[in-house]
Amino acid sequence: MGQELIDAKAGTGNLEAGQSGECLLSPPLPPGIELELPAKAKGAGGGHVGGDGEGDPKGRWTQLTVLMAGMLMGMATWFSAAAVLPRLKDAYGIGETTGAFLTIAVQIGFVVGSFLSALFNLPDVLPVRLVFAMGACGAAAANGALLHDDLGFEGAVVSRALTGMFLAGVYPSAMKASSTWFRQGRGFAMGVLVGMLTLGSGIPFLLKALGANDHKVVLWGTSAATVFGGIFVGVLFKSGPLATKSVKFDIRVLPLILKDKSTLLGIGGYFGHMWELYGLWTWYNDFAEDLLVNVHNKGTEEDVPSSAAWLTTTLMVAGFAGCVVGGRVADKWGRTRWAALCMVISGTCSLAIGPARPHLPLVVLLTIIWGAFVVADSAQFSAIVSEVCYQDYMGTALTVQIASGFSLTILTIFLIPYLMDQGVTYRWALSILSVGPFLGVVAMVALLKSDGHLKIAGGRG
Repeated sequence: MGQELIDAKAGTGNLEAGQSGECLLSPPLPPGIELELPAKAKGAGGGHVGGDGEGDPKGRWTQLTVLMAGMLMGMATWFSAAAVLPRLKDAYGIGETTGAFLTIAVQIGFVVGSFLSALFNLPDVLPVRLVFAMGACGAAAANGALLHDDLGFEGAVVSRALTGMFLAGVYPSAMKASSTWFRQGRGFAMGVLVGMLTLGSGIPFLLKALGANDHKVVLWGTSAATVFGGIFVGVLFKSGPLATKSVKFDIRVLPLILKDKSTLLGIGGYFGHMWELYGLWTWYNDFAEDLLVNVHNKGTEEDVPSSAAWLTTTLMVAGFAGCVVGGRVADKWGRTRWAALCMVISGTCSLAIGPARPHLPLVVLLTIIWGAFVVADSAQFSAIVSEVCYQDYMGTALTVQIASGFSLTILTIFLIPYLMDQGVTYRWALSILSVGPFLGVVAMVALLKSDGHLKIAGGRG
């Protein structure tokens, strides 16, 4: 990068994105900001970015295991209210659309927490294990507030918003932490972590499937798991040698991150992915209960929750498998290609599962396929952004990506029950989720055709 990088660091030069695949810096860097631009297709040690991470630092698998366990337990509180929503609706005297705000509040809290984290560059300034531990313990405490019978609906919404705000210290921090140990196998590492996030998000449904009919058992169990996850990472995780240097907050960092075309396309694909993902995760259990009661006459609303929860757990387990396999495939085949394929498949499942409702075995098959592919590309968007963004501000870039993507989920989480209130049945309600992945494919194709793809997965795109 030579003189051009020196000029950029001094705030006097522009780097044009061309065959070199370098980030576009326009206007020149403000004085005092120093950025390390990502390598085109080589890791720090000269190896190709991709594959199994055999050239990454020793000890990486131990630390990844710590993060996996922490993520599994630490994300258990996300859908704790969604899993027991029928009980909470009865307790607070609310309807389906109003009940959606108990999940929407988590998304809003997560977005606010993520933007606050980005505002103060927390993932770059504080040790990631500390941010993770504090976030998990805070989320557990906020989730525990739902155990109070006199909390009321308004108090429950505040509790859920605080839960989401604290969880903003868990997920982005874990992704940042994995990047300190993995460069060549970063896609796989992030894929595994998103897989554990998926399993962790399914813990309240698993507790329900195992017979936890008392909603307080689900709330206690998810809070306890989240605390243990936070302490586990806080005590055992150590940042790796690939850690970027800590930096002080500078408001000028955010415009620089968002002016890079490759970063914007990566975020655009993530938008399409997120439009679908949390709408599915939030409402699939309700879809399954409606399916078993009203289509297949498997019982009443009182005795099918356990069966529906098993279907939801199947969805989440399939997602874990998709993430692990997807990380391997993406590192070897290319992240943008894999993300585009996943969104084509998941978008098709979104259109097909409603009309398939009369055929229960087909619904189960589509559940497994959709569950696997709807999240199998999730980590790849983070990996893409981590590879094309300014490396010294990777934590901030990932946080901005995640926060803006989760902002979009608020719309789909509200839209599905709204459509139901307007008379649209579950035969068609979930099909609205297909819009996102199909638009996300457009962003991935554009990224693959741009010079930015040279920086992704060792030039594989």
